[in-house]
Amino acid sequence: MPKSKADRIEKWLPRGWKESTSGSEAKWKNISGYHIAVMEDHDHPAKWKYRIGRQNSKVLDYSQSRYSTEDDAKRAVLEILCNKLEIA
Repeated sequence: MPKSKADRIEKWLPRGWKESTSGSEAKWKNISGYHIAVMEDHDHPAKWKYRIGRQNSKVLDYSQSRYSTEDDAKRAVLEILCNKLEIA
C-alpha cells in the first residue's frame, strides 16, 4: 500500500538532517536529487525559512513565508518536495 504524502513527510522530518559547516546554523539534506535546507531567518527573529533546489544547481527557491518552528519549516519544504516529485 503506498504511503500518503503526510506519512512520507512525517517519516522524513526527523531523519538525516545535517548541520551546516558554514556557521549559518542551517540544517540540510539531499533527497531524490534535490537539496533542501531550513534556517533561522535573521531578518525575522524567532522565525524559520527554507530553500530548495536541484542538487548541483545554483538555482534555489526560497520560502516566501516564515515559520514559527524549525519543524514547521521542514514540513513546508518537504511538502514542496513532494509536489515536485509528484507524490500524492
